Amino acid sequence: MLRRRFINFTRNLFIDYDFNCFSLSWYIEFCTSFQWSWKKKNVTPALYQLTINTLWMTVLICIFQFWFFTSNVLVNFVTYSITDVYTLAMKLLVLLTTILILNASKEALKKHPRHLMEYPVLILLTALFLLILISAYNFMTVFLAILGFSLNLYVLLLNDAFNQASREAGIKYFYLSTVSSGLLICGIFLLYLIFHTTSFISITWFIHNWNVFENLETNGFLLSVMLYFIIFGFLFKLAAFPCHLWAPEVYDGSPNAITAMFVLPIKVATFALFLRILGHTFGDLYQYWHYILWMSSFFSMLWGCLGALTEQNIKRFMAYSSINQMGFLLMGLTCGTFEGFRAALIYLLLYVIMNAGFFLLFLTTRETSLNKSLTYLTDFNDFAQKNYLYSIGLVIILFSMAGIPPLGGFFWKIFYLFT
Repeated sequence: MLRRRFINFTRNLFIDYDFNCFSLSWYIEFCTSFQWSWKKKNVTPALYQLTINTLWMTVLICIFQFWFFTSNVLVNFVTYSITDVYTLAMKLLVLLTTILILNASKEALKKHPRHLMEYPVLILLTALFLLILISAYNFMTVFLAILGFSLNLYVLLLNDAFNQASREAGIKYFYLSTVSSGLLICGIFLLYLIFHTTSFISITWFIHNWNVFENLETNGFLLSVMLYFIIFGFLFKLAAFPCHLWAPEVYDGSPNAITAMFVLPIKVATFALFLRILGHTFGDLYQYWHYILWMSSFFSMLWGCLGALTEQNIKRFMAYSSINQMGFLLMGLTCGTFEGFRAALIYLLLYVIMNAGFFLLFLTTRETSLNKSLTYLTDFNDFAQKNYLYSIGLVIILFSMAGIPPLGGFFWKIFYLFT
C-alpha cells in the first residue's frame, strides 16, 4: 500500500506540473515492483541478476574489443598499442573472479538478517573502479580509482554491522586505508615536483632522456622518498610486508564474500598496475626501488609462514597465506627483468586459480550437522565424512598453496620463480 501511494504521488506530482515524465514515473513503478525477498520466491532478485548479467556483458565487450579493435599508434616515434593483451587479461581476471564471488555469495545473502539491496550495486561499482585502475596511465587516475573502490569497501565491510568484529574491521580498514592513500598522494605530489607531470608515458620519456636523468641523479634523495611513498601505498593494498598487519584483523571481521574480494579481484588489479609501474614507468630506476622489494618479499614469506603456524581461524589463516603468496609474487618483480615479470604473472594466474577454488568451496560449503559456516580449522575434523568431494578439493588447493609436490604450486615456484 505504501509503495502504491508513493507511485501515485510521484505520478500526480509530474502531471500537476505538466511535465512530460511518464517514462520516469513508469521507471519508478518498474523499480519498486521488484520482489527483493528470497523468502517469497526462491529466485535471484532482479537487481542481483542484472549485476551478474552486466559483468558478463563487460566480459564479452573486452573479448570483442581485443578481437576486432586492437591497433597501434605512433607517438614521438614510439609505437603504443591501444588495446594490449596484458590489460585485457587482467580485466578478464577481475571480472571473472567478481562474478564467481557474486554467485558463491547467493546463499549467504538469502540467510542474511536484512535485505542487502545495495550489495550487488557496490560490488559492481568496485569492479568498475578496478577496471579503471587497470587501464590507468596517469597517477591521478590511479589515486581516484583506489579511492573509489576503497569507499565501496568501507560500506561492504559493514554489511554485518551487528557483529562487533565486523565493526572493528570496518574502522581499522578505514583508518589504515586513509593512511595508505595519504602516502600515495604524497608520492604523487613529489613525483609532480620532479617530472612536472603525472602521465606514465611522459615520465618514462623523461627518465629515458639523458639530460633529465642527470638532473635526477642530483636529486636522488627526493626521488627515493617519492618511490618509497608510492611503493608503500601499493604494498598496503597488496597486504605485503611491512604494510600487512591489517589483513588478518580485517579478513576475520569482514563477511566471507568481502574477504574473497580482498584476496582476488582487488589484489589482481593492484598487482597488475604495480607491475606496470615498476616494469615500464620506473624500470630505469631499478637501483632505487629493488632493495625495498627484496625486503618486502623476504619478510612477507617469513611472516606469512610463522603467523599461520598457530592460527586456528580459517579466514585469518588465509590472510597469512595471502601475505605469503604476495612474497612470492614480489620475488618476480625484484629481478627487474622481463623474465622476472613473466614469472610473476604466471604465478599470479596460479594464485587466482588456487584462491578462487578455495573461496568457491568455502563460500558454498556448510557443515551439515550444525548448519553453520566453517569458521575454525577444527571444523574440518569430520568434514571429510560428510563432504567427501569438497574435502579432496580443499586438500589439493591447500597443498598446492603450500608448494607440496607434485602439485602445481611446487612446480610453478621451482621452474618460474626460483630459476
